[in-house]
Amino acid sequence: MKGLALLLSILFTLLLPSHPSAKEFSKTRILMGTFVEIKAYGDERQTVLRAIDRAFSEMERLEKMMSNYREDSEVSLVERMAPEEVEVSPELFEVVSKAVKVSRLSDGAFDITVGTLGRVWDFERGRVPERKELEALLPLVDYREIELIPERSAIRLERKGMSLTLGGIAKGYIVDRAMEVLRSEGIGDALINAGGDIRVMGKGKRWRIGIQHPRKRNGLLGIIELSNGAVATSGDYERFFIKDGVRYHHILDPRTGMPARGVESVTILAPEAWYADALATAVFVMGRQRGMRLIEGLEGVEGMVVDDRGRVWMSPGFKRLFKPL
Repeated sequence: MKGLALLLSILFTLLLPSHPSAKEFSKTRILMGTFVEIKAYGDERQTVLRAIDRAFSEMERLEKMMSNYREDSEVSLVERMAPEEVEVSPELFEVVSKAVKVSRLSDGAFDITVGTLGRVWDFERGRVPERKELEALLPLVDYREIELIPERSAIRLERKGMSLTLGGIAKGYIVDRAMEVLRSEGIGDALINAGGDIRVMGKGKRWRIGIQHPRKRNGLLGIIELSNGAVATSGDYERFFIKDGVRYHHILDPRTGMPARGVESVTILAPEAWYADALATAVFVMGRQRGMRLIEGLEGVEGMVVDDRGRVWMSPGFKRLFKPL
């Protein structure tokens, strides 16, 4: 993953630890193209820091497996071998299976093959591709041409030239796995923030999480309080350029190859970070009306959409948790 994502999409503070004697310990590293911070509470410094280090080690292991920017990753191997099948690790098979699940839920609005279009978009230099360039690549964008073979833990891309870009789900998945490591090490209160993809765990205590305003760089829309679960935000302010008065951002519509329109940001609350991560992208591409219908039809999921006129729309459960600023 290129560059360092800004840590402005979601801010956070901890209200109280689960035990009065518990102390906060934290470490930050650069992983997955962003700053990743782990905060954990415990009584013994050495024990907590060892748990944090083990969580980071798990994140590093999974990143090496799932990164498109490493030629030796399993994802890169799947792409090179297409249309031949490739036996992969259980973790990669699982995350691709989860991605296909969200693709089906969203009628293709979320599609991990959309990264193929990155060959003609250049958000660093501000280049808008010509229509014929997009039309040449769009046939390679179709999640339905990902074949999953469970009995061999194998993946096959049906066309040569297809790409698997896991940036919209792998980060959340890796955060979830890191939280499981902390839990297995006896940690009861923890927060992992991977560039705005957040997973929290608390024994009856609540974390305060600020939601970034999509048009005010240092401003917040409001705050939610959460004991356990995940929060993820997708916004058109994270990676973009403006050309001839038009904002071009990195959240591409798989159907057109162009940036999705009608929404400035989407925030999703879900039990796990992979789910919140993928749904935030899916709802952004679907737009406010279809996206809100999807949110309200999913058990355990709440969400907020800011449309392109700055209006805020929230599901009932999100509204109960949200405190506007």
